[in-house]
Amino acid sequence: MGARVLFSYFKKYRLDLIDSLGSIILINPEADLNTLYELYPYIITRVQSITIYCDGKDTALYWADIANYSRTFFNNAFHNKSSMSYEIGMGRNILEPLRDSEGNLLSIDIINAGSVHGNVAEVRHCYFSLSREVIEDIREHIVEGKSAFSRVSRLIKREGNIYDFLIAPPYVLH
Repeated sequence: MGARVLFSYFKKYRLDLIDSLGSIILINPEADLNTLYELYPYIITRVQSITIYCDGKDTALYWADIANYSRTFFNNAFHNKSSMSYEIGMGRNILEPLRDSEGNLLSIDIINAGSVHGNVAEVRHCYFSLSREVIEDIREHIVEGKSAFSRVSRLIKREGNIYDFLIAPPYVLH
């Protein structure tokens, strides 16, 4: 929920307060994808990079998506609204390239962590503190300032602005 807090801060306060940030790294963000699109033009002019680590099978974010959908459904029913617009959680749902309204790729590195080992069984939400691959990737990004495109020893570009870890599948014996 840290991403939700961060985005709320950006919406409520002046965005020029974030000039001192080098980069924004979101790990399993439980926040509205539409809010990211809304804030992107302001954020990208004030930080060097935006990186999002995500796993499409993250069950904690799956239940958050269900809760957001249900909350919106019941709020709309209570207020007699016929349109159903609800939050699209970005942590599970951005495994396709993010593009602006004109089809241009956004300057956001999306790292698919679906193949990461030590992903806490079926929950798949806590890999960032358990996986050496992820920890080293974050360190390389922060300390050396490398974009995902430059971290070729551990990432491979899948498509657009989406990268996968160079990790053998878990069923391969080491």
